[in-house]
Amino acid sequence: MSKNQPGKMPISQRAKQFMPFAALKGLDEALRRKEWEVEEKQRLKDKIWKI
Repeated sequence: MSKNQPGKMPISQRAKQFMPFAALKGLDEALRRKEWEVEEKQRLKDKIWKI
């Protein structure tokens, strides 16, 4: 350990470094919407081919 650094970091503080976070807010929702659109288009195509 360096002379400039205080003692060990408490475990509770170290754990915060590894907590998950959303780097891009709204990305999950946008991906879900896009996935739904693609699936819906595929369902429509399948329905048309059955006719």
